[in-house]
Amino acid sequence: MVLISIPQMERGEKKILPNRVT
Repeated sequence: MVLISIPQMERGEKKILPNRVT
């Protein structure tokens, strides 16, 4: 559960970072 939570958070942040910058 922790291993899945880490990659999911990193992927979510990467999608939110470019979305906020655009």
